[in-house]
Amino acid sequence: MFGVVKTFEVRDRMTFIPVLAVRICGDLNWLARRAGFRGDYVLLTRLTANRTEYTPEAWGGRTMPIAHQYIIDNWGDLEDKDLIDVEFILGEKTEPCESERTAA
Repeated sequence: MFGVVKTFEVRDRMTFIPVLAVRICGDLNWLARRAGFRGDYVLLTRLTANRTEYTPEAWGGRTMPIAHQYIIDNWGDLEDKDLIDVEFILGEKTEPCESERTAA
């Protein structure tokens, strides 16, 4: 298997970013190894910006690098369609915001 796909709702101050995340298992797949991937990576795609990165640092700014690293660090605990709240991750608020998907 090349990878596992999950979607997330990334939130930050006045920000809503739908993303698609693909976990690439480079050591287990010859095509990923051929593309230069060794070990596991998470390709993160902003669905509204047609941009994909495989390292958090490549994004620049605040929201996407923090969200990307959080997704990498917590991949096994995250479910498809989960909310990634950057303000909550940074401890700027005590509760994560409510998902637009579940908000009434």
